[in-house]
Amino acid sequence: MITQISRKFGPSFQSNLLGKLHNFRRRSVWRYALVSGLAGAGRVLLGADKPSPAGSFGLTALVVFAGLCALSGLAMVGSAWAQRASGFRGEVTFRANDLLVRPDDPGQPAAEQSWAWVVSWQESTTDFYLLVRPFPRLYLLLPKRSLSREEATTLREWLRRSRPGAGAAA
Repeated sequence: MITQISRKFGPSFQSNLLGKLHNFRRRSVWRYALVSGLAGAGRVLLGADKPSPAGSFGLTALVVFAGLCALSGLAMVGSAWAQRASGFRGEVTFRANDLLVRPDDPGQPAAEQSWAWVVSWQESTTDFYLLVRPFPRLYLLLPKRSLSREEATTLREWLRRSRPGAGAAA
């Protein structure tokens, strides 16, 4: 039986971008699709294309959706690049009842944290996304390939116990 799982974390462009893309996929893409559909319907209802209003709905919705996603993508890449050196750098030891957080900064001592330090979590087929700071969002990305099957199962159980409503596969 596993009693603790230790992993080192460090901010990087890739981990920041993956966290932002995960959050975008979970929260924003459906809103953008709704706004795009409303924009297409508005174009049809307002008569912008009198000769062929049925054909303009899909094209308008597609262009608006692609534009919103492209602008968001640029913003995510830019903010991931700007935040590539900021964030948490250190080691986290996950235990059944608490976490031991050891920052790499020698000026900061190791601290025992409750599981409440992990604000929320999501699990995908390849990673665990642990949200540890809501604003600006800071995800600790834990790849499943770095965990044994038993470690992944144990961590999932500890996370479910600490945050019962979270963790649905994304």
